[in-house]
Amino acid sequence: MRPASPVRYVSTPRSPSRLRATAHAPYFKTKQKAVVEISLTNNDIKLKHDELDTQILQSIANQNIA
Repeated sequence: MRPASPVRYVSTPRSPSRLRATAHAPYFKTKQKAVVEISLTNNDIKLKHDELDTQILQSIANQNIA
Protein backbone atom coordinates (compact mmCIF):
# COMPACT_ATOMS: atom_id res chain seq x y z
CA MET A 1 0.00 0.00 0.00
CA ARG A 2 1.13 3.49 -0.79
CA PRO A 3 1.25 6.09 1.97
CA ALA A 4 -1.41 8.78 1.97
CA SER A 5 -0.63 11.65 -0.32
CA PRO A 6 0.78 14.73 1.41
CA VAL A 7 -1.19 16.88 -1.06
CA ARG A 8 -4.59 17.89 0.26
CA TYR A 9 -7.37 19.41 -1.77
CA VAL A 10 -8.83 22.70 -0.70
CA SER A 11 -12.52 22.17 -0.09
CA THR A 12 -14.18 23.68 -3.13
CA PRO A 13 -17.69 23.06 -4.44
CA ARG A 14 -16.25 20.57 -6.94
CA SER A 15 -13.68 18.80 -4.78
CA PRO A 16 -13.94 14.97 -4.81
CA SER A 17 -15.22 14.67 -1.24
CA ARG A 18 -18.03 17.12 -1.95
CA LEU A 19 -18.89 15.33 -5.19
CA ARG A 20 -19.17 12.01 -3.36
CA ALA A 21 -21.46 13.49 -0.73
CA THR A 22 -23.84 14.92 -3.33
CA ALA A 23 -23.41 12.43 -6.15
CA HIS A 24 -27.15 11.79 -6.45
CA ALA A 25 -28.16 15.39 -7.12
CA PRO A 26 -27.03 18.90 -6.36
CA TYR A 27 -28.85 20.57 -3.48
CA PHE A 28 -30.60 23.82 -4.22
CA LYS A 29 -32.12 25.91 -1.48
CA THR A 30 -35.74 26.64 -2.20
CA LYS A 31 -37.37 29.90 -1.25
CA GLN A 32 -39.69 29.69 1.71
CA LYS A 33 -43.25 30.53 0.77
CA ALA A 34 -45.16 32.96 2.95
CA VAL A 35 -47.73 31.21 5.09
CA VAL A 36 -50.76 33.06 6.34
CA GLU A 37 -52.63 31.48 9.19
CA ILE A 38 -56.30 32.36 9.46
CA SER A 39 -58.33 31.39 12.47
CA LEU A 40 -62.09 31.79 12.44
CA THR A 41 -64.18 31.99 15.55
CA ASN A 42 -67.60 30.39 15.74
CA ASN A 43 -69.18 33.83 15.39
CA ASP A 44 -67.24 34.44 12.15
CA ILE A 45 -68.41 31.11 10.76
CA LYS A 46 -72.02 31.81 11.74
CA LEU A 47 -71.87 35.23 10.06
CA LYS A 48 -70.47 33.65 6.90
CA HIS A 49 -73.26 31.03 6.88
CA ASP A 50 -75.86 33.76 7.30
CA GLU A 51 -74.37 35.70 4.36
CA LEU A 52 -74.37 32.60 2.18
CA ASP A 53 -77.95 31.75 3.16
CA THR A 54 -79.17 35.20 2.14
CA GLN A 55 -77.24 35.03 -1.16
CA ILE A 56 -78.67 31.58 -1.95
CA LEU A 57 -82.20 32.68 -1.11
CA GLN A 58 -81.80 35.76 -3.33
CA SER A 59 -80.49 33.73 -6.26
CA ILE A 60 -83.38 31.24 -5.92
CA ALA A 61 -85.86 34.11 -5.81
CA ASN A 62 -84.26 35.65 -8.92
CA GLN A 63 -84.48 32.34 -10.79
CA ASN A 64 -88.17 31.95 -9.89
CA ILE A 65 -88.91 35.47 -11.15
CA ALA A 66 -87.14 34.99 -14.48
